[in-house]
Amino acid sequence: MSFWSRAVSFWNRHWWTKVLFLAVLLAVLVWKADPAALADSFLHVDVRWLLAAAALDLFAIFLKGINLKIIFDALGAARARVMEAFSATSIGLMVNWLVPARLGEVARAYALQVSLRRRGVFMPVTTIFGTVLGERLFAVAAIVALGALLLIGVSAPVWARTTLIVGGIVVGALIVALVLYERWRKKSVAERQHVEFTVAGHRLRIPTLHAHSRGTHWHVPLLHASSLPRLRDRLRMQALSHLVALGESQRIMGKPGAAVLEFAAQIVTWIVQLVIYYMVMRAFHVSPASLGAAAVVMIATNIIGLVPITPGNWGTFQAAAVGALALFGVGGEEALAYAIGLQGMQTVVGVGLGFVFLSVSHLSLQEVERASLASEQEMERSQWRDDGQRGEAAGADDAGEPAD
Repeated sequence: MSFWSRAVSFWNRHWWTKVLFLAVLLAVLVWKADPAALADSFLHVDVRWLLAAAALDLFAIFLKGINLKIIFDALGAARARVMEAFSATSIGLMVNWLVPARLGEVARAYALQVSLRRRGVFMPVTTIFGTVLGERLFAVAAIVALGALLLIGVSAPVWARTTLIVGGIVVGALIVALVLYERWRKKSVAERQHVEFTVAGHRLRIPTLHAHSRGTHWHVPLLHASSLPRLRDRLRMQALSHLVALGESQRIMGKPGAAVLEFAAQIVTWIVQLVIYYMVMRAFHVSPASLGAAAVVMIATNIIGLVPITPGNWGTFQAAAVGALALFGVGGEEALAYAIGLQGMQTVVGVGLGFVFLSVSHLSLQEVERASLASEQEMERSQWRDDGQRGEAAGADDAGEPAD
């Protein structure tokens, strides 16, 4: 286990480390602030607006689960239930809040894999993780489009507009590349019934997803990596399996209807998030409370959140929010109180909902932590050991069936 893995494991085993971290961080944040002004902001907070924002935040998490379901269902081999996607998303968000790295995305894939396996759907976590990455890609595309629309006529900083332009170019290029790859994949499968690859002189059939009456299984390669004599060949085989699994997860790029639906759902999700930012502004009586100001704060905090420096981005989130609100003439104490209140509300909702679904799913935080810290390669090997024989036996009758 690496030093980073041991550090994260220690963090998760000892609750007092989180309390100590939060106490130190809050002390740093308010070091030069006026404690009386901060206390006044919290004492006069409008609880009605805050509770309404918390309820809407629950709905936003539900929408994120729907977004994941749309991408997963586009695989065509199986369908995720609404509550499965909602549960996995909640658990992933909880891990993101509690762990000093964005391991929640892996935890999200693992939680969904567990739910699917309980009803006979066997799929590697790498493929499910690919759908999570696809959902994040559409989320970035949606906030770029929505941000560009909302910042029209708003005195937004140059860095915000530049970031949106660069982000739009990068996301657009990625989507085009994935669309072209999906077209190539479908053509290859249609022409040869499967894709073949040669490693160390052995011709291998690339695994594809199939659906049949006994459930959905991942057809593993006919030759396992462990049977290859040279380490270089084994690594090449493992890398190929991961790349194919990720490629399989992007089937939505070949389905325009599903892609448009996903993009529209992401737009709705971001609009709900925008309303939450605005409602918390009203709760803390931020003077220039407007959708334009809320949009700048939302964009700034999400941009800085791409770099997971602290658990739940505590500290960096506040810095981004205070800097964004300063453009609208909001004082430091007022902006800091708003940022702490906003993220505090989201943390309580996210962590609370995550623990509820952990209990419902009969999972433990330690189990999710171990799966999240494990590499995708190790999780893939575990999946092959557990389900390889069942998958091969169940798919023996349709081994040559083309992918959906």
